[in-house]
Amino acid sequence: MSRRSSSGPTLRVAAALVAACAASSGCWVEEVHIEPDGWAPDGRDADGAADVPPVERCNGVDDDGDGATDEDFECVAGAEDACAEGSCAGTRTCDPTSCSWGPCDFGPPPANDTCAGALELTVSGEYAGTTCAAANDHEPPAACAGGGGRDVWYRFVVTERETVYLDTVDGETWNSVLQIRWGDCRGGLSPVVCADDQCPGVSGGRRSQLLEVLDPGTYHVVVDGAAAAEAGAFRLRFQRASCGDPRPLTGSGNFDGTTAGREDRWAGSCGGESSPEVFYAFGLCEPRTVTASTCTPMSGFDSVLAFLGPACGATGELACNDDDAACRYGTGRSTVQADLPAGLNFLVVDGHRGASGAYRLVVTGL
Repeated sequence: MSRRSSSGPTLRVAAALVAACAASSGCWVEEVHIEPDGWAPDGRDADGAADVPPVERCNGVDDDGDGATDEDFECVAGAEDACAEGSCAGTRTCDPTSCSWGPCDFGPPPANDTCAGALELTVSGEYAGTTCAAANDHEPPAACAGGGGRDVWYRFVVTERETVYLDTVDGETWNSVLQIRWGDCRGGLSPVVCADDQCPGVSGGRRSQLLEVLDPGTYHVVVDGAAAAEAGAFRLRFQRASCGDPRPLTGSGNFDGTTAGREDRWAGSCGGESSPEVFYAFGLCEPRTVTASTCTPMSGFDSVLAFLGPACGATGELACNDDDAACRYGTGRSTVQADLPAGLNFLVVDGHRGASGAYRLVVTGL
């Protein structure tokens, strides 16, 4: 005799059948299977009622005996799986009560998730970070970005008037926003400047870049996302230099000025002694070949030109020229060209041995 029986009262029925068989000659018990839900493969349970097939429940158990667990649900209760949101990779866990995937977990929040935990920027360099596990506790101005992105904080102190350069070296992975704010976290922070997408043609045009000449004070840098879905890892390039009061160069073009009445703070390998000069500052998202020239009829003195890196003293000189022999407007005008690195760079318009005056500067390659 082979019989499947349910638990509970039907166990007594099964026991009676086994006992009756044992008392009869020619009868033997081949196998008895007990199923917890009372299902019998012959179509009826031990009480004679019609079979009800078992239902798979969200419990991490193979309830229906088909060899699969929680197969009627989105995932197996308690399971873990890799997940991603934008450029952020994390882990998600299957909810044990609903067998549906929970949110993507990117780990604990970074130490600089809030203004109070801002990391110090002291020397020029690149600072690695991520906004993946950060909260959204800062909103950039609406004119700068859409807002809703996760953000992290940095802090630096300016003790004398300085040129500060920032950009997010984050590849083509996500759309970052940079903002500089002035003041103390507890007393309120005033916005100084915000930047989004300043590097067209580089990293999909989604990197941000800032160059500011700042007065003494305490400043905070916020690395943010341009929208709620924008987050990821980055390297924050931070460079600072004291080079007087440089004028910004925002691109190629013609720039008119005069060195007359300016200070004499610099001299290069090719000249510039005892002559006042004008500094220009510019940032590069990637290395470029840049040319500057005073070879124009509007330049009226014996000029000296030089490119400098972020160390804007004589040790930071990258290229220097006094007198472009090929200039058709005569001697005394200069042309300088150099392969410049990414980041903060300076251009100096100086004079030869005390010379000064008006000029037209032509810049290409930016």
